[in-house]
Amino acid sequence: MNVEVEYSDLEGVEGAEAILAAITPTSRAIKAAYNQLGDDGVEALVAALPPHIERLDLTDNEVGDRGLLTTLGYAARNSGLKHLSLAFNAIHLDEATTAPAIAALNAFHLESLTLFSNHLEPAAMTELFEHLSAPQLSTLQMSRCNVDDEAAAAIANYLSSPRAGALTTLDLGNNWLSALAVKDIIDAVESAHYGLVHLSLASHGLRGTRGCILFKPDYDPKADVAAPQLVEIVHELQSRLPGVLTRNRELCRRTMAAAARAR
Repeated sequence: MNVEVEYSDLEGVEGAEAILAAITPTSRAIKAAYNQLGDDGVEALVAALPPHIERLDLTDNEVGDRGLLTTLGYAARNSGLKHLSLAFNAIHLDEATTAPAIAALNAFHLESLTLFSNHLEPAAMTELFEHLSAPQLSTLQMSRCNVDDEAAAAIANYLSSPRAGALTTLDLGNNWLSALAVKDIIDAVESAHYGLVHLSLASHGLRGTRGCILFKPDYDPKADVAAPQLVEIVHELQSRLPGVLTRNRELCRRTMAAAARAR
């Protein structure tokens, strides 16, 4: 039986102890989102977490960099953990945290990592994508993570390399990528990554404008005089990206069908 304790007002070490007490030998997932465990609670939880947990959701738990490193350390020691969510927390990936976090990510067999709505340092994003090489990572959710053009080249290089071979889903929406950065990322997928079937680059804000604009089908960028780059971004997202992803999905479908026939 999985542990489901969302919105349970669990705080700190005592909250962690309550979660641990609910785990059984058949538990495979812990859904502990929207509590207040903090770094101390996460450390206490991870220190006693059994190795058979496959999914850990710590969304919105006031987790910082220390809690991130602790959680990734557990994952590096226990290859059974496949899905980790740390969205809506207080993770920044400062200079002291980034390298060990990347080393831990590359050391275990995580399949999905959700970090959206953490205000990450731009320099850390560049370092992350320059060195990320998680062999089974298929889903990476980084919407609202303060990703800007500083990391764009590293993202494009990552997507063009074998290091991203397992990646099928990448969410970079609601960040600060310019039209040129969006184009470079789509170019990388079009030319080198035929396995990526879900890519979100929508709803980007431009520094100096007021907030982010959600690209809906009826949005008219020509009427938006405050953000001239939006014309190019909308073209890339509405004209090119759907075709690239449709091609990739068809290639994946054919590959799976051929594999099935070969059995």
